[in-house]
Amino acid sequence: MLRPAFIRVGAAAALLAAAWWTGAALTRSRALVAPLAGQNLWQRVTEAQQRKDPRAALRHLRELLRHDPDDPVYLTAQAQAYTELGDWEAVARVGERLLETSPFPDLACAHVTQAYSMMELQREALAAFERCMRLDPDNPEGILHFAQSLEHWGRFDEAETLYARLARSPSMTGAAEGLARLRSRRREKARGKSR
Repeated sequence: MLRPAFIRVGAAAALLAAAWWTGAALTRSRALVAPLAGQNLWQRVTEAQQRKDPRAALRHLRELLRHDPDDPVYLTAQAQAYTELGDWEAVARVGERLLETSPFPDLACAHVTQAYSMMELQREALAAFERCMRLDPDNPEGILHFAQSLEHWGRFDEAETLYARLARSPSMTGAAEGLARLRSRRREKARGKSR
């Protein structure tokens, strides 16, 4: 029969061996090496952003996204770099991916709605705005951009409703200006009919 002391020593040795084996396996794992490499790549991304070099930022972001394709921080930075390049198709593609995969899909709203608007894809832009309004119905910047797009597309009544919703806020001068512009337009139109 084995003595209790021997059992304790044997169990401790087995535990120590398991810990050593696990640690050895982990140190060869990409999971521990990747954060250091990722940190260096991310540093290069931020340096490229500071230099206003979106192409360099994209090179490093592609490498980061190769290891973590759904990272919302990397995808948001990628969308921003494509925005700086004016590549609206790429911005829309990345924005849609953010909407699908991010735990914070509202981060994608400004990118995806702007991209579709810049490409004059009214149906896609309106659908994106509506999705984003469902995600964050009280986002004043989102509401303002939606109102501006509706105004741009001649949907004045809908735009006016959204502008009016925001115009009471002193920080939303764009909404007050939009509301004044639409009301002035309505008055001019009414004067033209009365002549």
